[in-house]
Amino acid sequence: MIIKTPTSYSFASGASEGFTPLNAFDGALLDAGVGNTNLVKMSS
Repeated sequence: MIIKTPTSYSFASGASEGFTPLNAFDGALLDAGVGNTNLVKMSS
């Protein structure tokens, strides 16, 4: 398997509160504008 070298990087920042750490993390991703994107490429 050949792993490609990234050619660009992006930084995002967000904040949120939630009943659980997972809810807070999800809210922070949405606040940063990256909540509806794939952060990690996966293949089966």
